[in-house]
Parts: sequence; structure tokens; C-alpha cells
Amino acid sequence: MSPLPGLKIGWGESPTLVTNNKFIYGEATDGIRKHLESDFDEIYLMDLGGDVVMNPKLSGTTHNVFGIKLGVSINIFVRKKKREKKSPARIFYARLGEFWLKEEKYRYLDQALNIAGVEWKEVEPNAKQDWLTEGIEGDFDDFIAIGSKCKTTTGEVIFRAYSRGVATSRDSWAYNFERSRLEANMGKTIGAYNEHVLKWKQLASKSKSVDNFVTYDDLQLSWSRDLKLDLKRSRLADFKPEKIRAAHYRPFTKTHLFFDRVMNEEVYVFPLIFPIPATEKVNRVICATGVGAQQPFASLIASSLTDLNCFGSGTVVERGPESRRLSAVCGGKAALECGDLSPLSYVIGFCSLGGRSRPMKAVTSYRTP
Repeated sequence: MSPLPGLKIGWGESPTLVTNNKFIYGEATDGIRKHLESDFDEIYLMDLGGDVVMNPKLSGTTHNVFGIKLGVSINIFVRKKKREKKSPARIFYARLGEFWLKEEKYRYLDQALNIAGVEWKEVEPNAKQDWLTEGIEGDFDDFIAIGSKCKTTTGEVIFRAYSRGVATSRDSWAYNFERSRLEANMGKTIGAYNEHVLKWKQLASKSKSVDNFVTYDDLQLSWSRDLKLDLKRSRLADFKPEKIRAAHYRPFTKTHLFFDRVMNEEVYVFPLIFPIPATEKVNRVICATGVGAQQPFASLIASSLTDLNCFGSGTVVERGPESRRLSAVCGGKAALECGDLSPLSYVIGFCSLGGRSRPMKAVTSYRTP
């Protein structure tokens, strides 16, 4: 399809951006595409390819017009002086051959002269601001969602509530393979923290900044945002042996954790999933890589508290109905609680779309014999 009649814009004659072509199809650039679509009347995308990262068979020095490893595109944005109505831009796309040499691409651009000399294909973006929709399956939204952040959702979901894993902000103090060493470490750091609380209480004026009040000594205590807030509230910490719990720090790495609302930065909903050690005998959590994590998708079932970064960032934990508690951790961790079910009695299929920043969906769920 050719552009609008009479429109003969040469390369660089209109607002033109020569850049990495990732914004055209990147998962994290849907917001950019949305605003470009609303701010202009026509958009012309000349994809020169040459992305060695996406296609290792290419050579940056041979196939890329700039001799680099990232794909390149020429993008022309047209905006009329008088816009009759604010409607989405018409988007035209053209792509050169995947294995064209850079000299072939130079000759093509020289011969095309302007956008009128290019055979364009008009693209129709979908509701998620995907411009290149070829090959995208449309049934993803029909899958049952593992969970939803919308508290008022009435749709069908497997898990109604979830949260991230335990975040201590002081792993070197709160975790240890040796219980006796963990007891000694936490006794020492709790003593240092409580000493600060007592001194804070004795201040005649609380106008002094907490940041300037505390003593920074990593051999005594690791300060964090929430711990400073607890200090301002004059909240004391206490050591109890029963607060030492089993925890999965990393996949297949089980250790001891001092589980405490003061000395842990965030415990989220784990006090509901594993309130006491006895619940570890019946409850299970499904841990899964979260959205935004650099690691490939993975999942693991655990029977104890799990760390926020067990698989990387982005862990959630989910609870289901009390009669059959199913809790899943998606994004670092997911939890499967089996109240009246034997461990592993449920198998949940997950659908991963190569790191797309969208809610994970369950493909199937069934009970094993």
C-alpha cells in the first residue's frame, strides 16, 4: 500500500528518527507506541533489520547498516497542522530482507528516494498497542488467570490473593545455615537496634532526622527504610527462638530465617500461609519466575517460607478458598496451599509468553491419581 497521494517525504525531510528498532515490537515499549499513535497522523516505519541479538545467524559488520548488533529502523512521523479530529495515526510498515547485506540496503534506500518509492503495508494495532500482530495468538485472554491485582474482579481466577516473597533487607543477618550462629547474629543486631530505640525515646525533641540520628555500622546492624520507620515509632524488636523458621533462600537451598515483622523489611502475606511451623507439613507454595526477572521461566514447589529473590525479582503468593487452599507464587514465587489435599495432588500448567509484561495465565489444571 502506498502512502497518501502526493506525499513525497524524503529520508530526513520530516521529523525522522533513525534508531534501534526495538520500540516497534518491544514488550516494554507499548506505552511509547500508544503515545506516538495518538500524537501523529501518519507513521512510517522502515525496518532495516540487522538485529544480531535476535538472529545470531546475522553478522553486525555484514548485515547491519551501522555495523552494530542491534536492529536499525528509519521512522518518519507526520502530523498535520490542522487536525480535523484526534484519531489514531495510520501506521505503515516496511521491512527489508532478513539476510540482505548492508550494501543492498544502501542501494534500496538510494533508489527509493522517498517514502513514495516504498511498498508499505498498513498495520492495525491491537488493544495492547502491538503494532506487529502477525503470529500473535488471540486466545491468550481466554485462559484462566492465575491471579488478578484487581480487588473488585469478578472474573474466574485460580488464586484470589497473593503477595511477594519475604524481603529482609539484611540477608547476612537474617539468614544462616547454622541455627546457633543465626541466634547469635540476631541477638547482636536486635540489641543494637533496641539501643537506638531507647536513645530515640529519650530525645527531648524528635525533630532530628532519623538518617542523621542512627549509627551506620554494618558490623552491628543493617539499616533500611522500614526499620528506620519502626525506630521513629519507638517499636522494639524481640528475639524468640520460635521465630527461627525454615526457608528457601534460593532453589534447592533451604536454610534458617529469622522471621519477624520488625527485623524483616516485608513479610507480606506469608504469616497467613505459614503462620506456624506445623503448617509447613501440609501447606505448599509454588514458586515461579516473576515478570521483569532476567532469568528464564522456572517453577518450584516448596513447603516453607521463600525469599523474594529465590528465582529473581517479582514474586507473588496466592491463597484460594479455605476448603481447598490453593496459593500460587507467580514471579519469583507462587504458593500452592493444600489444606485437605495431599502434596502435589494438583498440577497447574503455566503459559509463559517469553517475558511479556502481562499476567500469567493457567492453561490447564487437573488432579493426579
